[in-house]
Amino acid sequence: MTNPKVNLALKTIAKRANVAKATKFKDSRNTFANIMLTKVSMNVVQDEMQHSMLSTTQVYLKNNPELKKQALSKINWNNGNNRKAQKDISET
Repeated sequence: MTNPKVNLALKTIAKRANVAKATKFKDSRNTFANIMLTKVSMNVVQDEMQHSMLSTTQVYLKNNPELKKQALSKINWNNGNNRKAQKDISET
C-alpha cells in the first residue's frame, strides 16, 4: 500500500473516530519508533524501521527528551569507570 493510500485510510479512520487532528503515515512511524525505543534496543528499532543508518533512527531520540532520559537511566553509573561521569551529570 502506498503512502497516499495509507494517508487516505487514516483520514477516513480519524473522521469515523471524530479525531480532528490530521494523521499521516509518518505519524504512525513516529509513534512506532517512540514506543519501540522504550522497549528494545535502538538497533532493533533500526532494523524494524529498515533504516540503513543508525543515525536515522537516533533522530527519534532527539525528538523525544523522555526517551533520552529513559535510555540514560539504564546505564549502570556505579561502575568505577563511570564515577566521574555520574558526578558531572548530577551537577548539571
